[in-house]
Amino acid sequence: MVYIILYGNPIGNFINDLGFSLKYTLLSIWLPYSFAILIVYYKNQRDEIESLKTNANKPTEKRLIVFRDENGKIKFSVLASDLLLIESTDNYVSIFYILQNKLQRKLLRNTLKNLEEMLKENAIFRCHRSFMVNPANVEFMQKTVKNSILK
Repeated sequence: MVYIILYGNPIGNFINDLGFSLKYTLLSIWLPYSFAILIVYYKNQRDEIESLKTNANKPTEKRLIVFRDENGKIKFSVLASDLLLIESTDNYVSIFYILQNKLQRKLLRNTLKNLEEMLKENAIFRCHRSFMVNPANVEFMQKTVKNSILK
């Protein structure tokens, strides 16, 4: 294009020479730029798929834990991040959780053994014969001679 401006006939063939120059310049640039854009698009899509795969495996904070009684009926649900511990007393369990920044307790007719089977996938662990805890909410643990303290 600079060649046409410097050496071309500005009066007669300037428009024709400019059109000819633009046509072949664009045709020669089109293919490499198209491939470059496709490669960048492919890499962005691949990175997004990888990030979605890694985020899909992470537990979400908004996951609900459903509690059922001994007959299998749903009694209530608690956010996994709000569940603190479950205490067993014979055929009843007390479920301690946080609701609106206050400690709440629900009594449920079920055994800890049944709840242990239901809560395996939710990473709630049985730490004692009568207790299950949510390790996400344990900040401090101390073992003494007679017992263990979890806070």
